[in-house]
Amino acid sequence: MAFGESLAMVIRKKGINNTILAKELGVHKDSISRWIKRGSPSKQHREEILNYFDMRETDFLLLSE
Repeated sequence: MAFGESLAMVIRKKGINNTILAKELGVHKDSISRWIKRGSPSKQHREEILNYFDMRETDFLLLSE
């Protein structure tokens, strides 16, 4: 679940919310909530999230530690 925890943390740090991120990624806000709870976005969505926050996956995952 590290991805979901990291996603929640970076959303807070960047001062945005699930709705804003969902619009940027072209997904429903419920998808963002589901990814935070279950940490299971598709590979494509993972890459889009990492690109949006301009982070490498290793750095992103370290946020939840």
